[in-house]
Amino acid sequence: VSEKTQGKMKYLAILLLVAVAAAKDLTRDRLDGQEVRLGRIEGKIHNYQKTFDEDTKAFKDAGETLDWLTDSVLELRGTRCAKGHVECLDTGECIDGLKVCDDIKDCRDGTDEIAKVCDLPFSIGDEFEGFLHTGNDCMFSGIETDFSITITLINKLTWFPQRPKVEARVVYKYSEDGSDTTGSYKVSGYYNPSRGVLNLAASDDDRTPGFVAQFGATSNKHVETSFKLRYQTTPCAISWIQPKE
Repeated sequence: VSEKTQGKMKYLAILLLVAVAAAKDLTRDRLDGQEVRLGRIEGKIHNYQKTFDEDTKAFKDAGETLDWLTDSVLELRGTRCAKGHVECLDTGECIDGLKVCDDIKDCRDGTDEIAKVCDLPFSIGDEFEGFLHTGNDCMFSGIETDFSITITLINKLTWFPQRPKVEARVVYKYSEDGSDTTGSYKVSGYYNPSRGVLNLAASDDDRTPGFVAQFGATSNKHVETSFKLRYQTTPCAISWIQPKE
């Protein structure tokens, strides 16, 4: 990959970051025009992406950066729809979130049933890892805790396919006063494709946290995750999980 091509890629990525930062100060009616400009920038970046050799590390790194930037733009754009409703990708009409991925096309453009929306961003056996920072209110003693999450069950019900049931096993480890402590527990819940959210609660013990993981539309290298004990209304910790390599 030539240095000139890499330079163009970095320039356009920086340009998009600047656009994202600037748009945060815009009012709602000005945001519509900003969306068009951001879309044009995205298009230019993806055109440059095609010039990379897909087998090179440069291509992989550039692709991950582009995915993260795209998710940032999508988050910035927000939605015009009422709470509990989502925006169809092409037409912009609003439909109830429960109608997304129910095997019935409710959007005129059919985007509520496309694979990009309905395919789960994980499979049985997939493992994610992360850690809780020192001072968290989730685990015993509140010290830094390493953990992994393994998906153990996915069950898409024929009569309610828009909320696949999911189960996982959380394994944690922390060190205190020179002694290592390990343990595991089961979490269960559902995946919400209309929001890209995995919501799992602890099944075994009220003293162990469940979590809500916000997957991106394009990038899931770092998934923002809020941990919460069963009867708490506020998170006991906010962290990131990432696929285990």
